[in-house]
Amino acid sequence: MFGSSKTGGQPPERAKAAEPISEQFDDIPPMPAGFTPPNPTAPPKKTFNFSERSKPAPADDAAHLYIGANIRLKGEIAGCDVMRVEGVYEGITKARQLVLCPGGTFLGTAEVEEAEIEGVFEGILQVRGRLYLRKSGRIRGTFSYGQLEIERGGEIDGRILPFDKKPAAKPVERPAEPAKTAEPAKPAAPIVAPQPVAVAVARPAPPPRPAGAVNGSSPAPAA
Repeated sequence: MFGSSKTGGQPPERAKAAEPISEQFDDIPPMPAGFTPPNPTAPPKKTFNFSERSKPAPADDAAHLYIGANIRLKGEIAGCDVMRVEGVYEGITKARQLVLCPGGTFLGTAEVEEAEIEGVFEGILQVRGRLYLRKSGRIRGTFSYGQLEIERGGEIDGRILPFDKKPAAKPVERPAEPAKTAEPAKPAAPIVAPQPVAVAVARPAPPPRPAGAVNGSSPAPAA
C-alpha cells in the first residue's frame, strides 16, 4: 500500500527513535537481578551522623532506678525519685517512692515518701506518706508511716512506731576505762623544834662608893 516500508509506515525519524536503548548504549552493563529502582515519591531515609551527640535523658527518667529479677545490688542510694526492685537489694535508700515487686527482696533501711510492698522487706522502713501493703507483701522489722493500707493476706511481723518517732539508735560500745591505782601517800613533813631565843637581862648597877675609900679599904676614922 501507500507509504509502506520496513518500518511499518512510520517516518524514518520516528523509526530511529523507537530503537531499543540497549542498541544505542551498548557500553552500559545490564541491571542485576532483583534490583528495584528507587521510588522518587518515598521519603528519604535519615542517615546517622556520628558527629551528633546523644541527647541527655529527661530529668524524670534520670531519677528512676530499676533492679531486675536476676540482679543483686548492695550499697547506698540517695536522691532517687522512683526505685523499683524485682531482684535483691541490700543497703540504705532515700527516695520519693519505693516499689517492691513480687519476688523482690529489700534488706536494710529505707526513707521514702510512699511505698508499695509486694515482696519481702526486712529492716527499718520509714514512710512519711502512704504505705500500701499488698496481699503478697511481707514486712519484718521496724517501720513507721503516715497512712497505712493493707490488702487481705499481707503480713506484718515487727514493731510499729509513730511517724514522729524514729527507731532508737544502737548505743555505741565504749571500751572500759582501766581502774585507777591509788597514789602512794606522801610522807609527812618533819616537826622542827623551836630554837631557843637569847634574851639579854640588864644587871643592876653597883652602889656608889664613899669618898676617900681606895681599893676597897674602909675610910679613915675622923679625928
